[in-house]
Amino acid sequence: MPQFFGPVKDDYDLTEAKKAAEMCALNLLFNIRQAAGSLDNVVSVLRLGAFVAAPSGFPDGPKIADGASELFINLFGESGRHARTAVCVSSLPANALVEVDAIVEIKAG
Repeated sequence: MPQFFGPVKDDYDLTEAKKAAEMCALNLLFNIRQAAGSLDNVVSVLRLGAFVAAPSGFPDGPKIADGASELFINLFGESGRHARTAVCVSSLPANALVEVDAIVEIKAG
């Protein structure tokens, strides 16, 4: 399993950085499945937050966050479309490149 460390460097590869956000989203989906019992119980993705470790003035944080957003939309279709914040920060825990959180609506059990 690849590991992605931050902060973003000047010669970064957008495709690889988006994979880091996608990996975060996959980890999040694992936890959502645990909480919901099944991903079939997800009604909608309401909000996604992405944090990208990057130097001051870095403009592409939202482009990197697209890796997570695109995964949710591809998996859940229109129900995966969400409000989103994507911000750059000077550092993240464990020297991560990206961190993602989400708020999802789950069917009442």
